[in-house]
Amino acid sequence: MLTNKLISKINQISLNAGLLILAYYKNYENLVVTQKHDNSPVTEADLAANNFIIKELKKLFPDIDIVSEENNEEANLRAAQKNEYFMVDPLDGTNSFIKHSDEFTVNIAFIQNKKAIFGSIYLPAKDILYFTDEANIAYKTEKFSLGNNLTKKISSTRKSNITRVICTKREPERSEIIKNLKSRDIQTKDLISVASSYKFCLIAEGKADLYPRRANINAWDIAAGHAILNAAGGKIINLDNNLELIYNFHYNFKIPLFECSNFQNKRK
Repeated sequence: MLTNKLISKINQISLNAGLLILAYYKNYENLVVTQKHDNSPVTEADLAANNFIIKELKKLFPDIDIVSEENNEEANLRAAQKNEYFMVDPLDGTNSFIKHSDEFTVNIAFIQNKKAIFGSIYLPAKDILYFTDEANIAYKTEKFSLGNNLTKKISSTRKSNITRVICTKREPERSEIIKNLKSRDIQTKDLISVASSYKFCLIAEGKADLYPRRANINAWDIAAGHAILNAAGGKIINLDNNLELIYNFHYNFKIPLFECSNFQNKRK
């Protein structure tokens, strides 16, 4: 079981990985970017943060395997067959990071019996931490690196009947989402574009209401956010079966299309 004492240490790992990333962020003009086999970008910061997080998690949990975006896929798939394992994205939102946006995150999740039961998400450039505790309560800490006592519980409570939607700028996904929302009579107030797992944090703290995903994504992009959102009262629904999304992998880490929300509504 993850106790609050252990969770505090995991959060510290997130912070220190974030500080490592910030060193590259401040010198982004000299950042070395290469392409992975799937043509997605990877930077020196991704790899440095990954090495650090894995080393530190192994010190705390030597018997628990780790799935990470930057690890070997074969090793990842072996780890994912266990009942318990960590799932890490050392730098989520690499494209955002390369463009020097401030929405990139460090994601650490704990998967147990195919469910995301713990999440830690740190935004280094904003110095904000979102996490869950041993009682499955969601929190937000501002100015986390300063050790300030600015931690508060968060809730995904919907504020009105007007829906604030997090929506990609990519086409044709964006148009498909807008068309689907209209067919369901969902009245929208804003279409918000947000990079990285920060999307889930905004819904978890009640600043957005709905995030429909109509293109495939990998599990490490969402697992930590899923745990935080659930603890805050929200849901991630698998659109294939309209059930809560689970983490069950055999060939790769692609997950089904999903809808993340702080309310229940009729899907078509």
